[in-house]
Amino acid sequence: MVPLALTLLLALSLSAPRPAWAAGGDDAGITALAERVGASVVRLSMREGGVEQGNGTGFVVREDGVLVTNHHVVDNTEGALVAVFRDGHESPVLGTLAMDPEHDLAVVRLDERGLIPLRLGASDEIEVGQRVMLIGSSLGFDQSVGIGIVSQRRASD
Repeated sequence: MVPLALTLLLALSLSAPRPAWAAGGDDAGITALAERVGASVVRLSMREGGVEQGNGTGFVVREDGVLVTNHHVVDNTEGALVAVFRDGHESPVLGTLAMDPEHDLAVVRLDERGLIPLRLGASDEIEVGQRVMLIGSSLGFDQSVGIGIVSQRRASD
């Protein structure tokens, strides 16, 4: 759970200036941000015999079908791995482009074009006490949203 949260924290830490919801009390801002980034967030469905056996979250980083997810989502996956988008369309994962087990990250490719990449912020601008929004497929609930606070920063490697 921590690696997924860390990955999405880095992914959704949008660049400065901070959105109004980050100051607190702006539910409309949270809703608008979830709507804006939702098209870039997918559920990665691990299927055997057409039946989902597990899932994880990924996010689009390039319009030509490149996604980032957690290493543990794609490592030793048996069966098919399929990206399920917010609008319900599905795209099979063709393979991995990079794996980093130490940081629990993986880069995968879909046979898709015209995707909306998630705009990434600078992780060195994240501050302790800053509000963050998480969006993903926790427990299989697509596009679930959570709000949290950065409680600590790790020194970068």
